Amino acid sequence: MRFQIFPILFFLSIFVLACSNSSKPDPLLEEAFLIHKQSLEAAKETKEILKKVPVKDERLRALESRLENWNENIIEVPGFEHDHDHDHDHDHDHGSQLDVPPEMMLSIQKEMLDSVNVIKEELLELAKDSIQ
Repeated sequence: MRFQIFPILFFLSIFVLACSNSSKPDPLLEEAFLIHKQSLEAAKETKEILKKVPVKDERLRALESRLENWNENIIEVPGFEHDHDHDHDHDHDHGSQLDVPPEMMLSIQKEMLDSVNVIKEELLELAKDSIQ
């Protein structure tokens, strides 16, 4: 009986080892994904601020349009596409994918974060001006 179980366990262990992915994600892609999550959080905060701005004028509509365009152009980090924390809204497109080197993906994510932060800062300035 023992000899019948051994081959099954042996092949099962080989199968498990073959199916496991022991390679770690690229550290640059991990950093890019962290920045990507920061971008999504900044976009969420910006949307909340948009709802609270009392002045509904051309400047606000322009910022809303820029944020909408930003949302439509999100680039996902390969290997992390569905690895989001689900405490953010899903008001964004899950974006396109680019086949670029990790260094370039990191640069793209930094640029996306910078872009949404500029929109957020301009919106905060507009909100401050409209309150005064």
